[in-house]
Amino acid sequence: MLLILGRVILIFLAIGGWAQNSFYYPNSFNAYFLNFSQITPSFIPNEGKMELTSGYKSLTGAFRKISSYHFTAARIFKRNDNAHLFRVQFYNEKEGTYISNPRAYANYGYQLSLNDNFKLISGISLGFAGLYYSAPNTTQSSFNVPDGALGLSIKSAWMEIGASAFQIFNSSFKPLSSTITLERYYNLYANAKKEWPSDWILKCYGLYRILPYTEPDIILSGTIGYTKNIEAGISVRYNSGISLFGVFSPAIGEDRLKLLINYNSPLFGLVPKYQSNIEIGLAYIVLDNGE
Repeated sequence: MLLILGRVILIFLAIGGWAQNSFYYPNSFNAYFLNFSQITPSFIPNEGKMELTSGYKSLTGAFRKISSYHFTAARIFKRNDNAHLFRVQFYNEKEGTYISNPRAYANYGYQLSLNDNFKLISGISLGFAGLYYSAPNTTQSSFNVPDGALGLSIKSAWMEIGASAFQIFNSSFKPLSSTITLERYYNLYANAKKEWPSDWILKCYGLYRILPYTEPDIILSGTIGYTKNIEAGISVRYNSGISLFGVFSPAIGEDRLKLLINYNSPLFGLVPKYQSNIEIGLAYIVLDNGE
């Protein structure tokens, strides 16, 4: 009942403040760097010829029934320093027992070598976004609208910067008495790494999400790792507390497995009970011979 009441209040405010025009954008994972395709369709992994990635995020306490999960499967075809990528993506955000927002996309990316130091990567995702809801004593309803994303980035051996646009079609549907528009939003991101001969690796990430009608979403993260097997780090998210996480990457034969565990503490968050959450990520990378 608390979740349904919250949704009704949200729709009421949207009707009053935006002339019967509400909007929606997906909640991002704090540990998005395990699967950069969450924030840009122009992501091509540095290693491997195939990658399977999944993630689960759940709020805690009174809002523990609000959760998100994603799954992606990617195949990379490399030729010299150029590459093609084909990826399928699935995402769902459940807002309690009766409301879910599934999404599915096909993603293509292309990496072009500019010179010995820099590569240009472009990408596009096309698919659909949905809204499914039901409640006791009401008829179940569902809506599916076209959706997509564009991305462009440039990277070198130690850094990458890029930009992306999501919900590019501004698709709309009308549940109940309000029109919900999937408003276009933008991501600006950068990451860098430094390796030492002693097998220590330092990485940092920054994400700036430009969101419609609300404050931007800012996430800053840093990790320190030893070899490729273990990392530990911290993230700071604007108005949402501090996250602590660890990444374990054991070799599985000639391939590699990645397991991420992230806890977002309510420390410094504006709404601690709502924003405390846990994330679990899992990735399996099929390596090329010689990687």
